[in-house]
Amino acid sequence: MGIKDIVEKLRCPDCGSKLRFNIKRVDCVHCQKHFPYNDNYIDLMPSRPLQLRHVYSNRAFEKYYLRAFLTKGWVGYKNPTAWGRLEESSRGYRVFVREEEKFIRSLYMKKSGAKIEYFCDLSGGAGYYTFQASRHCKCVFHCDINQEFLEYCHGKARKKKINNIIFVRADYFSLPFENNLLDVVVSNDSLIYYGWKNDRKVIEGVVKKLTTNGHFIFDLHHKKWYAPDRKIYEYSKMGAEKLTKGLKSTKTRIYPFGRLPTLTIRNQSFFEISNLFFWMPAIRYVCDLVKLG
Repeated sequence: MGIKDIVEKLRCPDCGSKLRFNIKRVDCVHCQKHFPYNDNYIDLMPSRPLQLRHVYSNRAFEKYYLRAFLTKGWVGYKNPTAWGRLEESSRGYRVFVREEEKFIRSLYMKKSGAKIEYFCDLSGGAGYYTFQASRHCKCVFHCDINQEFLEYCHGKARKKKINNIIFVRADYFSLPFENNLLDVVVSNDSLIYYGWKNDRKVIEGVVKKLTTNGHFIFDLHHKKWYAPDRKIYEYSKMGAEKLTKGLKSTKTRIYPFGRLPTLTIRNQSFFEISNLFFWMPAIRYVCDLVKLG
């Protein structure tokens, strides 16, 4: 699968118009902007970064965002790396990520067993969710703003000979897909860096891209009363509910999800009961937003 096969599903990140496939590049039919591509990779970054407002912490992540935005072209890192590689993580983190992925998959997998057509791993990092989804989805979009992460995952897919992943360099504030396209969007450990208003903007943009009955599943860090993390934006239960409140034609369920119970308890009902007996709260909320007809 290459860019030519799915170019009609992509949109210009600047003006939202359709794209046209050429031998050497992809062009916007309206503003004539050119987008470089290579096999199953395409750079669909907008012309300008978002002017972030109400950024949490000391603006360190805004600086990261701008640095990543300004990286141009296929860099060709000799040994590209990506944040969140399980092979270099602690056992506790590996267990947590694998259990969370299984739980998230249970929320969107169709009982009929039919393959999901379009899946998007938004701000995908090292691509664990991407590669798991490639097993049961027809087409997987791995999106990230960080070029090094994309090159790492692109190389991994080539080694594994996985051909149903499209790698898209994109700003998740300006998603380059046609509306009503994506069946499932998953964003793991990503809506924590820029504060509530910016997280809400991402969610509003994703909802436009979802099909009817499509899922946007994302996790949020729990707001810890005993050791808050000043570097990232943490959510109380009320804050998590507020994040999707008022979005038209959507419904959202919020599930507590913690490291300790997931080692032994897989069922959500049992987790909610057992969580009452642990003085430490869940470390995440998993939010399942469904777009209604």
